[in-house]
This record gives sequence, structure tokens and C-alpha cells, in this order.
Amino acid sequence: MQAQNIIFPAQILRGAGAVSRIGEVCGLLGSRALIIGGHSGLAAVEAHIRYQLAASSVTVVGREWFGGVCSESHIHRLAQVVQATGADLVIGVGGGKALDTSKAVGVETRVPVVTVPTIAATCAAVTPLTVRYHDDGHFRDLFPLNQAPAVVIIDTEIIAAAPLRWLAAGLGDTLAKWYEFRAISAGLDNHSGIARASIANSRICYDLINTHGPPPAMQFAKGCPMLRWSKYWMRYLCLPD
Repeated sequence: MQAQNIIFPAQILRGAGAVSRIGEVCGLLGSRALIIGGHSGLAAVEAHIRYQLAASSVTVVGREWFGGVCSESHIHRLAQVVQATGADLVIGVGGGKALDTSKAVGVETRVPVVTVPTIAATCAAVTPLTVRYHDDGHFRDLFPLNQAPAVVIIDTEIIAAAPLRWLAAGLGDTLAKWYEFRAISAGLDNHSGIARASIANSRICYDLINTHGPPPAMQFAKGCPMLRWSKYWMRYLCLPD
């Protein structure tokens, strides 16, 4: 029987104000942090992250834009920054491409990664996988990683402040999991526990969205705070994969 290697994040912190613990958790992982992210994500949380790291005696050795696409050239470029600055920790901030880039940089340089998603559009914060593109933005491949993030920090206040389109994108991505697994499993005689768990998990997500998906989207479109619905859309980040 072939051994199966199942990789999960070591720790997930989630809830309102969760990013306030980033100094605490990073202090256990390293002392020199490189922050990598997208422009919007960094604008939303960089100042708070720096404040928390300073309070825990973690030095920020640099702050880098991830490059706009998760490509091999940007991954290598940022890996060189890690080596040049002596960073022993990478903090990835933003959406899927920024987080995927940060995870790949951590693997290439063999340093732990902390992910801080700022939108609910993707589950990239928790997966040991990077979706790579060519520099021109065309899809290249799915690149499995040999480590998941050391810590995932999902702050509901930060994510609730993002535009509605990112929540809608996350709902659509999660709904698709059920159809994907249903199509894949239909032609296979696969009754392993992992396969069954994947199918069941995708169905749970589908049912949750059918029941709880429309209200937060409609209320947010009317200008109501989305934070009150966080117990539902939080599941979309952590359950699909």
C-alpha cells in the first residue's frame, strides 16, 4: 500500500482581532520576519502587524510586494530576499496569489510561513499547494508543497471589511467543490476514507452555502456589517480543502 502524506497547517487562529496575536505566534517561530503581500492586503494590516511584531521583539527585515502573479521568477526573487536579509520567518498577507507566493518562498528557503488572508475569496491560506502562473499571467501548474503554513491567522474583522465581490468569489469557489468531487468520484471505484471524507466535506460546504450564503451577501450589499455573519463564511475558508 502506498503511503499517503496528508499535510495540514500546524495552527489556525481565527476570530475578531486574531491578528493581534501575530507577535505572540511569530515570536515562537523566529526573530527576523519578511512580510510579503499584495498592495491592498498590506495597506489593510501591515501597520498593525508591525506593531504586534515589535511588541514581541520580532524584527521586520523587509516588506515586499509579491509581484502581481505567483510565478517561478517572483518566487525565486523573493527567496533571494529572504536569504539576503537573513529572514527566518515569512509572513504572507493578502489574497490567493500573494499567499501562494509566500508559501512557495517559505518552502524554497526552508523557513516557516505565517499566512494572514485579507479576503474570503480563497482557501490558499491553509493549503500545502501553490497555483503557479507564467509571468504574463497565464496558468502554469499546480505545485504541491512539502509543508503547510506554520500558522494561519484569519481575522474576521479584516476579512469583513473587504469588498463584497471577494465573499461572492469565495462562495462560488466553495460551491464548485461539491460538483468537482461528484464528477470525479462518479467514474471511480474509490471507497477510501479520504475519498469519502472529501465528498462528505464538499457536501457539507454546499449545504452550508445554500442555507447561510445568501443572507450575508444581501445584507452586505445593503451596507450592513458583514462581521455578524462571520461564523458562517469563516467555514468557507477552512472546510473546502
